[in-house]
Order: sequence, then C-alpha cells, then structure tokens
Amino acid sequence: MTTSSDSLSRRDALKATLASVGLSALAFEPVRAAPAAAPDARRGAVKKYEMLKSINLWAFPYPERMTLRECMQLAKNAGFDGIELNYDLDNDLSPKHGAQDYKAIRKMADEIGIQISGLCSFLFWPYPLTSNDPAKRAQGMELAGKIAQCAHDLGVENVLVVPGAVHIPWRTDHEPVANDVCDQRAREAVGQLAKQAEKLKVCLNIENIFFNGYLMTPMEMNSFVDGIGSEHVRVHFDTGNISMFQFPEHWAKVLGNRTKNVHLKEFTKKGTDFSLETFRPLLDGTTNWPAVTDALADTGYTGFLTFEYFHPYAHYPEALIYQTSDSLDRILMSWETITLLFFVGLSAGFIDAVAGGGGLISVPALLWAGLPPQMALGTNKMQAVCGTLMAVRRYARAGYVSWPQVRLAVVITFVFACLGTWTVTQVSNEVLKKIVPWMLLGIAVYVLLSPGLGRTAAKARLSLAAFACLAGSALGFYDGFFGPGTGTFWTLACISLLGLELTRATAFTKVTNLTSNLASLLVFVAYGRVNYEIAAAMIAGQLIGGRLGASMAIRHGAPFIRVIFISVVLAMVAKLLWDQFA
Repeated sequence: MTTSSDSLSRRDALKATLASVGLSALAFEPVRAAPAAAPDARRGAVKKYEMLKSINLWAFPYPERMTLRECMQLAKNAGFDGIELNYDLDNDLSPKHGAQDYKAIRKMADEIGIQISGLCSFLFWPYPLTSNDPAKRAQGMELAGKIAQCAHDLGVENVLVVPGAVHIPWRTDHEPVANDVCDQRAREAVGQLAKQAEKLKVCLNIENIFFNGYLMTPMEMNSFVDGIGSEHVRVHFDTGNISMFQFPEHWAKVLGNRTKNVHLKEFTKKGTDFSLETFRPLLDGTTNWPAVTDALADTGYTGFLTFEYFHPYAHYPEALIYQTSDSLDRILMSWETITLLFFVGLSAGFIDAVAGGGGLISVPALLWAGLPPQMALGTNKMQAVCGTLMAVRRYARAGYVSWPQVRLAVVITFVFACLGTWTVTQVSNEVLKKIVPWMLLGIAVYVLLSPGLGRTAAKARLSLAAFACLAGSALGFYDGFFGPGTGTFWTLACISLLGLELTRATAFTKVTNLTSNLASLLVFVAYGRVNYEIAAAMIAGQLIGGRLGASMAIRHGAPFIRVIFISVVLAMVAKLLWDQFA
C-alpha cells in the first residue's frame, strides 16, 4: 500500500514515467493513436502550474474541536502540500511556548508528511506597528520578533507581516494614523525587524491589506519592499484583500518576483460588505483564477498557494478542507495533464495485462501530476482494478481462467490483502523495501537461466487448497502491505507450485491481482484517498491497454510474455534500488 516513491520529486517521477512508457511502447504492435481531447476550460486549468497547495489553520475548527495534529493530518489526507500556522496569545504557537515546543510541532509535521508553508498572525491588528499608542507599537514589535523566532524554531522561512494601518475599520479602539506618519513608522519598524530576520534566516513577507488604507497599489508595495533593502523582506500577496476595487491578476504582474508567498482568498464583487464575511469558499466568488495563476506563473512563482478562510464549517468541517483541495486541483491541474494520464493508463494497462508491474508507470506519473503519495496510491488502485478486470475478462473468454481453480485463492487473497493494508498503517515496511529488489533480481536471473520455464504445463507440487492457502495468504498480505512485484511472485508461484503454463499462470495472476487490488481500493475509498476525475481518465486508458495486452499475450503466448516479464522485473528492480540508494 505504501511505496518508496513517496520521496520522488515531480521531475524524477516524470523521468520514471517516460522511461516506463517507452518500455511498453516496444511491445505494442502499430496502433492508431486516439486523438488527444481538447482542453476544456470549464472543467479545469488548460495548462499545469508548478505551485504548491496549502491551507491556513483558520479554515479548521481549531482549537475548539480539533487538535493541531488532527488539522495537519486532515490537510495531508485531503491532498495539501502544506499548512499555514497562526501565532496567537493562547494556542500551540504563542508567547507561552518556546523552541522545544516548536521543534516538537515541526517533528509532528514531518511525521505526518506535510510542510509548514508559513506563519501568520492576527496580532498585528490589536498591536499595530504604526499605532499612535507607543505602548502598542512596542508590544507589536515584541510580538513580531517572537513570531520571527517561532518561525526560525519551526524551520519555517515565511513570516507574514502587516507593516501598519492608517485605519482598522473592525476595531473601535484604533485611532486613525496620518498617512505620512504611518509610512514612516512602518518603514522604521520593518527595517528594525529585518535585521533580526537576517540573523534568523526567515523572510518577512509584507501583506497587502487594502482595508487598512496603507500600501494601496502594487507600486507602493514595491517601493516599500525595495526601500527596506533586504533580501529578507519580500511580499505576501493576498488575492482577496484588494479585490473589492482592484484585480489580483494586475497586482501579481506588477509585484513580479518580489512575491514570496500567496494567500488565495475568494472574493465576490457582488456585495459591498467590508468585513471578513465578504470572503467565500474557493471558486464561490468572482475572482478570475485562470488570469491570476497565469500572472503568477509569468513571474516565475512556484511557491505555496494558501487558502485563507475564517469560517470553518460548524458541521462536518472536513468537507471544506476536501472541497478546497479539489478546487485547487482544478485551478492548478491542466486537462493536458489529464490527457497524458490517459495514455499512461493505457501503457500501464498493457504491461499489467502481460506481466504485471503497471504501477511502475502509473504511480510516478500520478506523483508528477501533483497528487500526494497516499492519494496517488489510491487513485492508482482504482484505475488498476478496472484495467485488470478487462484483462481478466479477456483471459477468461479465451479459456485461460479456471474459476474452480482460482476460487479459494481469491477468497484467501482478499482477506489477507485487507489485513496487509491495515497492517501497513500500524508498522513500517522499511525492511521489505530493502530486500524485495534482491528477491526480484533473483527471480529475473532464475527465469533468464530457465528458458523452458512455463512453456508447457508441468506436474503440480501442491494441491489447489494448499496452494491457495499458502500463496493467497502470503502474497495477498504482501500486496496490501507493500506491493511491488506481487504479480511477478504470483506468476512464478503458479508455474513452480501449480505447474501452470506461462499464459495460464499469467491469467491466474490477473485474477488474484484484481482481488488484492480491490481489497486495498476499498480501504483507500473509505479514507477518501482517490481522485475520481483522474482515475476516470486513466481507467479509459487502462481498459484499452488491458485488452490489448491480454490479446497479445494470448496470441503470442509464453515467448512474448517471457520477454515482457523479464523486462518489467528488471525495470522494477532498477527503480526500487534507485529509490534506496539515489
């Protein structure tokens, strides 16, 4: 269920995908390629953007109903790359805590597998850096320093800073500050904080607010940031804060490469409310997101896009988190990518139907497309189930599947695959990651040195019941627990222990593979780890590839399967060893 491909970068994943697709292409007979579907801007972005998905902690019912760990885990499960945390006077990040507490939070995030995209705070409003009250200004400076120190202790680079305010409409205790005085105080305050930021190696990212009456245009923002003269003072661009009378796509272009972090806040121009109620769930507003992402991409921005929202759902709060993740996928993932994944599914289905190992192509491709590892695995299982089902159907219609022969193995495999899938959530599979490549290499060498292996049927060494119990329990558990090479192990077991000819062994393997994949898929579906839209595109390819692969295996028999089998096993060994030692 887990895979060492968790550590792949998108570039590495793409290389692995293209190499594997090339391998499958060698086996294809000439087939007329289906025309690529035209991008449909109504359903998603028409090109892919290299930006990361993040969400601010304010979108969660924290701390009243969820702990910080639960929020991080939910964000990870929903497919976010990062989560933005908030510094306050009384929560897990506050003046009451210190370096050891923050290091523990960072360790927790690393264990969950989610990045901390930045640090934010509402404390700049009760304690403005430009207040007419010297005590509040001093308190604001002290808190800003603590926030920067907290970021350093967390190992986080991005710190959001509100440099000042002429007016704060939602606070009755704030006395308006003259524009020139506000500007002078803000520059002095940020200039002092920049010295600390340089020592701590954090970035003070100045946020555009608009409602505060200061830094009202991108040119003013550029002048402010450039005037500080420090590479540790950049821009935190908030798309929603200027949307009442301006347009974020215009700001993004003018800010250029000064932008270090981004808040995505959905805004509707249909109202005239100046409060936080103006902001909406992502896509439920009037923001031109294709124009915004294009403008950001044109500046070379590849950082986090953090959804900021202040109203966690009172009931079923996880719905907002998953909905936002899906919306970000549509903003960032192109239909060109979906089309590519269709062809990846086709290639994976072909290889899977012949020799197994289609995940060698599909999992890296899904990681490259931007899916988090668990979501990639769940989506891969769904498309693999459909492709394998097509292959099983083709083998069965050709008479290569004996249902009485596989029935008991199917039942036992299903039970133990579920057990393996559950077990992997409880213990590590690191040991298997180290030994499986060598086991597969041994199988490849054995097959190479046994040219007659599987060419004809042989005498069975085990009864069907004994084989089903032994192979079904061991390989079913293995597929749920780890997975790579399961088809290889099944095929060799069918030949060596049941005496099946290679084509019939492959057919038997497809049935048991379908069983264990289905068991794992049910777990992934239960935990919401499937991207159904991507799965649908890959399923279309899998159905074609599975049928083609099974047909060619049936037509050309054992010699053809043997070549593909050895090639896939060696490719799988190379990938697993690369993951270990690269």
